[in-house]
Amino acid sequence: DEKGMIRFINPAWEALLGHDFKSSLTKELSQFCIPEFKNKLQNSITAILNHHFQQQTLQLQLQHKLGNPIWVECRLQSIKSDTTRTSITASIDNIHERKQAEFQLQHLALHDTLTGLHNRHYFDLSLNQLCKDTQNKKQHALLYIDLDHFKVINDSLGHQQGDIVLKKAAKLFQHAITEGQDRKS
Repeated sequence: DEKGMIRFINPAWEALLGHDFKSSLTKELSQFCIPEFKNKLQNSITAILNHHFQQQTLQLQLQHKLGNPIWVECRLQSIKSDTTRTSITASIDNIHERKQAEFQLQHLALHDTLTGLHNRHYFDLSLNQLCKDTQNKKQHALLYIDLDHFKVINDSLGHQQGDIVLKKAAKLFQHAITEGQDRKS
């Protein structure tokens, strides 16, 4: 309605979030958002109610009754019932699986599948950002690690053994970094 309160809900609401649709009526939709998305949703609703936009589409996470967040796409549309009142319809689609796939692809794009460490692409992106930060007089350091004679391991013992060595080296690096970060804090 014009105050952002829920006045009607499709029964699919209960299937999506586990909240009884009767108890959800007269509550604000933003009450079902996880905290980091509440302002984003409320700002969109306010902008539509104040006639700044006719419609908006946003991706956000709603809180399931059991506590887990669920990714949804929320399409907000202004509806004028008469000349003075503006209401909003919200169409909500479950995009949780799609978002999980996006996050997985993003992870794969920036990490080595064997070791789980950041890959060359991530290195290039980070180095470019560091170079930009240097223009702002921020200090940084670069640590370059080379495994001496690693080709010998692959050639003499096979790639499977080489993979084992890489995984062990990666675990050592991760442990050393984690230990160093623990000391800092």
